[in-house]
Amino acid sequence: MIGETESTDFPTFNPYQDTLQGFTNAFVIKFSSFSTDIKEFDFDNLPADYNMSQNYPNPFNPITTIEFKLPIRSNISISIYNMLGQKVKQLVNQEFSAGNYRITWDGTTSNGVRASTGVYFYRLETESFVQTKKMILLK
Repeated sequence: MIGETESTDFPTFNPYQDTLQGFTNAFVIKFSSFSTDIKEFDFDNLPADYNMSQNYPNPFNPITTIEFKLPIRSNISISIYNMLGQKVKQLVNQEFSAGNYRITWDGTTSNGVRASTGVYFYRLETESFVQTKKMILLK
């Protein structure tokens, strides 16, 4: 591989010339071996739309699973709310690549306390999609 750099601290190993000799310098890299962890990606199985499935099991005690699908890379938030609309716990708040995902909720609040028996709502939000579903926690 060949290229050029303006870096004053370009990494070298046994360089032919180890000092910057002007504003821009050329470099040549020789690979003695090369490996990669890149795996085949199946574009045919990417979701066509955003979707969040009904949790299972429902009712549940003590753990439930929530599956969701993203057709494109998205910043997402999934939160649990009680019947009064108060946030009980945020399960996810990060960027995901397009694909199919599964997360679990262990029935605890943000403070680590077991949530009480009752009806809860879980909500998936992205920049362009919002979906809310109902679930029941039994003890």
